[in-house]
Amino acid sequence: WSLRTAPQRPFFKPVSLDPRLAQAMVNIACPAAGRLLDPFCGTGGILIEAARVGLNVCGSDLDQRMLEGCAQNVEWAVETFGLPDVVTLRHCAATDIQTHWADQSPFAGFAFDPPYGRNSWRSEDAADLLFSTLVCCTNLATPDARLATLLPWSPKAAGLDLLGADADAPPAQTFGKSWSELRTQFSESGWDVDAVAHIPVHASLGRLLISCGRS
Repeated sequence: WSLRTAPQRPFFKPVSLDPRLAQAMVNIACPAAGRLLDPFCGTGGILIEAARVGLNVCGSDLDQRMLEGCAQNVEWAVETFGLPDVVTLRHCAATDIQTHWADQSPFAGFAFDPPYGRNSWRSEDAADLLFSTLVCCTNLATPDARLATLLPWSPKAAGLDLLGADADAPPAQTFGKSWSELRTQFSESGWDVDAVAHIPVHASLGRLLISCGRS
């Protein structure tokens, strides 16, 4: 794992996912053979881990510089670890994936870490992007497709039973919405949340790993 951490790659950003977390998301989203899409591919961490387990991998990003860096990292991984050259990259917004990836659909899985800033917990702008992307994924998915994503999450909400009694607990909120509201919007976007896990980052920030199946 240490050989594939973000600082080892030619294109590095501090926000890059740990490869173990990226691999977990790949396993959740595409547990069997198939094609996986990351519409916020960033530096390529999810794509690299998906290629390692033999999936057909597609990734896109709105940021052209990020996409170029992702291509460098994928090429490095292919050369360094002998990975199969199975990654296809395209430049597009996550909300335009229906147009840009229609020729590769349907996809068996989706895994992504959507972009969000310091104010995402209070702003609904990031939520609008997330749910628009979820709808686009639904329209490109196989009937039994799966999806894994991450949301910013308060450490105060760690350990809550989000699929049960604590769904409306006050700390359980992000993107300016309560957890119960978020879960409803996932379902309305075509995805049912079937598992969650809190991922610690530091004292004031965590992430919520969300596992979904088609509604």
